Amino acid sequence: MKLALNWFEVTLPATEFKVAVEVVDGGRDEPPKTPHHAHRVVRRQNESTFRFLHLTNNPPSNTTEQALNIFDDPSFVKIAVEEGFARLLKGKEFIVCRQHVGCTGYTPTSESMFPNVYTFFRGVSFRSFYGFGPRPDRWGLILNYATSQRFCITLEDPQLRQLAIGKRVVPISAIPSADEDDGRRSGILVSVQGQQAVIEQGKNAPIQAPLGEWTLPCRRELLNDYLQQAHGPKASADVTRHLQVAGFSLTKAGRMNTALAKDQLRAVQQVLHDHSLAKFCLPLPNDPPVSLSDQPLVIAE
Repeated sequence: MKLALNWFEVTLPATEFKVAVEVVDGGRDEPPKTPHHAHRVVRRQNESTFRFLHLTNNPPSNTTEQALNIFDDPSFVKIAVEEGFARLLKGKEFIVCRQHVGCTGYTPTSESMFPNVYTFFRGVSFRSFYGFGPRPDRWGLILNYATSQRFCITLEDPQLRQLAIGKRVVPISAIPSADEDDGRRSGILVSVQGQQAVIEQGKNAPIQAPLGEWTLPCRRELLNDYLQQAHGPKASADVTRHLQVAGFSLTKAGRMNTALAKDQLRAVQQVLHDHSLAKFCLPLPNDPPVSLSDQPLVIAE
């Protein structure tokens, strides 16, 4: 038997769903822009019309409900599965971070060795799939175990501020991912004037912001550098080892983990179990329920 270790199948309740659709005539000089809403909107088009499919159970008044067969637009169903799981995580108080492909969902822990310096997070990264293996008619989620950390301190801290000069900084409200922020653009800390950070953001003129509103992304190497300066090399080495053990790249004995894939699979299954993530609803009218397997996908006997 062959397994796709981090692929988990989703069971759909039906082959047809109701979808809120906004139809726009295509007979114009420029194609219409995708409407902006708090929920996700997917655009489809043919020769004469544009159809905007709304991923929500509370659609705008200018939409109509239309039936959608899952085999007519399997990629839309794939998006709906991913959006539904993201909403489930948010409802379970995960911090959901959207990326170029897929998402991550984190929960804070009390495992930080220096809780006044950084917070340690555990969770999963995920993206949806369609048609993997010999069966083209299945959907699911690719789930990977994920850890992250975030500085609790800001640029008001002298050592962090010194370390941050010339580096990318993010708002303190940034989600716990080194590559994301809360919508305000990250930038390069070019200088400090009193209690104001001077931050360069692309071609725009540098902005000035209070030091207490910005911090460094808490990548491991930056956390290591800060702890070396603030607490010495032993503290830095201890935290580095702790993070490697938490991510399963090292065993608790400090050796290279030869069972990395299996340990990470068990950690994903533990997250699914601890937070009751096996059932969720697609973000569509009538909230169609789906179920997520906690066992890896079988791709060949």
